[in-house]
Amino acid sequence: MARALVAILAAALALLDGCSSLPSFQCSSSGVCMHGGVQGICEASGYCSFPDTACPPPGRRYGEWAGHGLAGRCVAGLPDGGPDAPADGPDGGPDAPADGPGPAEDAARDTGTGDVAPDGEVDACGETGHACCDGGACTAGAALCLGGTCQEGCGQVLDPCCAGDLCDAHLTCWQESCHDECGDVGQECCGNVKCRPGLHCLAASCS
Repeated sequence: MARALVAILAAALALLDGCSSLPSFQCSSSGVCMHGGVQGICEASGYCSFPDTACPPPGRRYGEWAGHGLAGRCVAGLPDGGPDAPADGPDGGPDAPADGPGPAEDAARDTGTGDVAPDGEVDACGETGHACCDGGACTAGAALCLGGTCQEGCGQVLDPCCAGDLCDAHLTCWQESCHDECGDVGQECCGNVKCRPGLHCLAASCS
């Protein structure tokens, strides 16, 4: 009699255990995720989720047939829909570099002589052949800021004129070289015809 009771109890427990393990449905595409006429999403975990405004973004909750303990859980907090997906991707993970200036920008900030170009490279203002820095400054040796560009080897007394007809302040470009003995205020016109920019040659004198 006792053995019979034990057998009956074991059978009952097995039956209850089988009833407590609900079957799960694994999807292969979103097209098979339908519940009450609502189209769901086949998540990367292989289980269907459905829109639920009570869940945080992306606003989806796993259906009742999801396995691995996902049934009824919001998809939020489970990146890409899977419990095993990494929390941070390669572009936003803990090892990703923080946004901030790179070495080129740091060099520009430290020296004060460079401007960061849109592509991140440093525009070496003040160098020979480059644009003048703010205030018309040039940093390359004897370079002069003429016509908005730093020039070297020209523009000084008896040097060739820069860019065709540019010379340093108070010098006059005459016959392709820069002169200080003529062309300035109160001086004779160079060749009796030429004064530095902004002056006029009147009666063979610049004024």
